[in-house]
Amino acid sequence: MNRKLKIISICIILIVLALVAEVIIIKKSVKFEATVQIPIVSKDIDKFQFITEDMIEYREFKLTEVVSGSVRNKDEIVNKYARTKLFKDEQVNIERISDKKICFNKRPEASDNRYLTIAFTPEEANGWILDRNQIVDLVYLPKGFGVSSEIKVPRINTFYDLRIVSILDEDLNDVSDASEREKIPMYISFEVSNEDVDNIILAKNNGTVEVLVKH
Repeated sequence: MNRKLKIISICIILIVLALVAEVIIIKKSVKFEATVQIPIVSKDIDKFQFITEDMIEYREFKLTEVVSGSVRNKDEIVNKYARTKLFKDEQVNIERISDKKICFNKRPEASDNRYLTIAFTPEEANGWILDRNQIVDLVYLPKGFGVSSEIKVPRINTFYDLRIVSILDEDLNDVSDASEREKIPMYISFEVSNEDVDNIILAKNNGTVEVLVKH
């Protein structure tokens, strides 16, 4: 009888030890969280800047810390261009880099001119037929035209002979070359004179500005 009790006691002890061991294993597994190597920005990268290998490095993140849409492979970032400014230690979203260079001439052709960028809808911009360095006119129609005479509008309603500097689509890709364009342009940068710049800014903030293509 004593032998049976000893065997039963030993079995109970083994079961208890097994349960304790299982609890410990479960607790350890709960604390464990998978990690992954994600490329991050190793130093600030300016908008439109070419991204070199020394600007990107890998860092280990928990899966819960990985930003949605972030690039997982360093090679998908290096040798591309930043669409927006990228800051040190941040993960890189695929929408913030571009295969194509987004470029402007460093200086306007005329020393007293300025660059001015305007966002257009497709019907305003004649987007499919515009090219870099094309000369166009801008036509301005104020809000509430014909309704109120109290609206402050620029003295000039048409701005003549403006040179297109660069054309970008909604994702900030350079689509200045019409022959290779796959998306409709949205942002168009013009070279404008100091005389026109204030009036164009006033116009675009108080009405509709449309591009008139010359033939």
